[in-house]
Amino acid sequence: MSEQKKNELRWNPFFKKWVIFSPARSTRPVDVKDQKIPAAQKKPDQAAAKPEQKACPFCVGAPEVPEPFDVLVLPNRFPALDQANIDVFTELRPESPFKVAPALGIQELVLYSPTHGQKLGELSENHIAKLVNVWKEEYIKLSQLPGIQYVYEFENRGAMIGVSLSHPHGQIYGFSWIPLYIQNEITSFKEYHDEHERCLLCDVIKEEKEFPPEFGNILYDGRVEFCKNI
Repeated sequence: MSEQKKNELRWNPFFKKWVIFSPARSTRPVDVKDQKIPAAQKKPDQAAAKPEQKACPFCVGAPEVPEPFDVLVLPNRFPALDQANIDVFTELRPESPFKVAPALGIQELVLYSPTHGQKLGELSENHIAKLVNVWKEEYIKLSQLPGIQYVYEFENRGAMIGVSLSHPHGQIYGFSWIPLYIQNEITSFKEYHDEHERCLLCDVIKEEKEFPPEFGNILYDGRVEFCKNI
């Protein structure tokens, strides 16, 4: 195996799913407390510093963010998925039950606000509307790129789940495959329609609304709303 390890996809034969393997991400910058990745362990002095003493790469004035902004999309400098990933580095025996594939795809960061430490729920409605519009635009753009089969927009928060920087941000992944969880949902919709000639989601919502209130909702508590014509 090469000393310069690259990212790749590894096949889990038990669950029939691809897993992203990315050694290089262990070197990304860290400012979240109790982060267990090596980059945090190598910088005890920085981890002990006060927030105002740290140089956040997402605050205005940093090299990646030279100008003021409301909502900003940046390429991920430490991507697990990249359109330049065309090779694999693991050599398998011919009879191996495992498979490897290039970690093709794309990763972006979405900075929610220039204010360090501000959470999504603390943004104004107008600011959240700008953010949602950016999600929409990026979803459409990435979904049209060659080889991208699924676009996933999400936010992780806190050291427990692996977040390394506390500045309010989310991520967008463009996958070159459809994740197993989503593929199972698609299959469920098709199978339900084939059997009942009805929409599974429509029937679930109908059942939710008609379910006796004393038992509570099965899947969703409150209003059911959808974004149309995105």
